[in-house]
Amino acid sequence: MFNTVQSALAGAERVFEILDYEEETADLEDSLEKLKDPAGGVAFHLVSFQVKPSEVIALLERDRRR
Repeated sequence: MFNTVQSALAGAERVFEILDYEEETADLEDSLEKLKDPAGGVAFHLVSFQVKPSEVIALLERDRRR
């Protein structure tokens, strides 16, 4: 019974830690300024996929000026 109570108290403590957590907020203007000219990219590492011989697959590049 002691183990059950101890486990419940530990769980409650974790819940209260989450409830007490203050959300970090960023400066809105600074965030919007960064979104105007985003930099960076996406890299894929160790990615694979399978295509059935009867399927046609096309990879298209979107126009970046939009």
